[in-house]
Amino acid sequence: MPEYSSSGATVRVVGRRPFDPWREIHDRGDADLALAFGRLFWPVFVERRGCVLIEHRADDDAVAETLQRADGDLRRVEELLNRVSLRQEMPFEDSEVEDETFLEVGRILQRSWLAALAEQFPGRQFVVELLDSEDDWHGPTLYLTSAPLAGPAG
Repeated sequence: MPEYSSSGATVRVVGRRPFDPWREIHDRGDADLALAFGRLFWPVFVERRGCVLIEHRADDDAVAETLQRADGDLRRVEELLNRVSLRQEMPFEDSEVEDETFLEVGRILQRSWLAALAEQFPGRQFVVELLDSEDDWHGPTLYLTSAPLAGPAG
């Protein structure tokens, strides 16, 4: 059974060696899979029509359609196009252990996306919200939006 630290820094299987991501890639995949995971955890973000989006979701037609559906609300467009439900993106079994694993992956994605955004858009603020299975019936789900601009101090 997996063991998790509260900080999310340690994941290991009790009675076994520490989890080795390189071994998993070697045993289950190839360089393309490694790159896919690299982009999953450190995506390329682009700006389209005032919205910061995950590159592969920044299709011009999708942005235009979502802008129309969101009545021009740029943060809503970002929320809709950058929404990532881990259960919808990866095969899963419905178990408490798997929910905890997906939540741990979500926490890592949350931290790495914020770092990638800071590198790619210096000086800008973003919110990467992680909802767990209790908050979103789709299971652990990430929402990425630009942070609201700070108004005048009052």
